[in-house]
Amino acid sequence: MKNFKLIPLILILLIAPIFAASSWTTNAVQDRLTNGTLIRFSAALDSVDTLYSNGFSLAKYDKDSFTTYPIAYGKILSSASGKPRVTTKVQGTYDNTNWFDVATIGITADSLETYGKGTTDFGNVKCLKYRIVYYGTTGNRSDTTVQLILYLYRED
Repeated sequence: MKNFKLIPLILILLIAPIFAASSWTTNAVQDRLTNGTLIRFSAALDSVDTLYSNGFSLAKYDKDSFTTYPIAYGKILSSASGKPRVTTKVQGTYDNTNWFDVATIGITADSLETYGKGTTDFGNVKCLKYRIVYYGTTGNRSDTTVQLILYLYRED
């Protein structure tokens, strides 16, 4: 009978990490769709920290112009203690060591706490890998959360 009392606890310990992982990530997660790719990067940003996602490849789109097929994005910032101030950039690399900016997503020191959306073409720069960078700027709150979703679409 004692074993039956442990079953709910074991189930909670097994299931809770699955739900936590699906709603929050500390690195860029890539979802391959039938005719596109979705890239998500969520993070908690403390004050003037800088956070980098892992590198991700967009080699599937190398033959396409990002100007002709722009990358759609959605971004949201939130903070319970005041307005967040975050700059979001996408960087590229050719050697996995030296990274350079290819796009600023939204505005510098963004403080918009509603869902923002737009498109970017990464300056039509093609790279071996890309990564997302969040910069907390002066005045940013210590409890800021930020989420960016990139959507690349191309019909085959």
